[in-house]
Amino acid sequence: MKIDLKSILLNVNIPKMIMKTFVLTTMLFASVSASSFRRAEQVVDSSTKSWNCSIVDNVCKCPESCMIQKPGETYCVLKKCYKYDENLGECAQAGYHYGGPLALQAIPMTGVFGSGYGNIGRWDMFGMYMGITIGGCCFILVTLCLCLFVCPEGKDDTESKETGLLVWSKCGYCLWGVAVLTFYVIGIVQMATPGLVIDGDGCPLIF
Repeated sequence: MKIDLKSILLNVNIPKMIMKTFVLTTMLFASVSASSFRRAEQVVDSSTKSWNCSIVDNVCKCPESCMIQKPGETYCVLKKCYKYDENLGECAQAGYHYGGPLALQAIPMTGVFGSGYGNIGRWDMFGMYMGITIGGCCFILVTLCLCLFVCPEGKDDTESKETGLLVWSKCGYCLWGVAVLTFYVIGIVQMATPGLVIDGDGCPLIF
């Protein structure tokens, strides 16, 4: 029995799937654009800036707690994830403030793509979110198309094939939606919890 492709396409809502893919692609570009606005950090160049240490009992003592002796040298440099304000004469944590990444992660249009992680240089997490959001949708569409044109059919299998495609499209999108929502919430919780997320340089967010 010859399959009515037009009927099947209408039943599985392929036009709606294409529209969803278009919308997700648009959101992707918005996400990547938002991720490019990273906060400009005011940090001291630790590779060139140094401070003389005080020698006490043949031990180099750095002037501030955020400094550490350069191995084999008699001067101090900044510890990782710290900066020093010479005008105020005090140490401060260096890195990204949690406000920006949390805002990007909390906005649904950007959070589902992991833009908060991209904003702080965590491209591994950003890629994972992209894989779940875009990859999950593409996987469902590809499997539907493969089943539509590749799956074998018998004499009276047209109706069962249509039913199978409808069931998979609904179940697949339901599972995909649950996964996207779950990781969206996880991202917000992580960004809002001190010490739970580190940026691309290995430094915790500033709270």
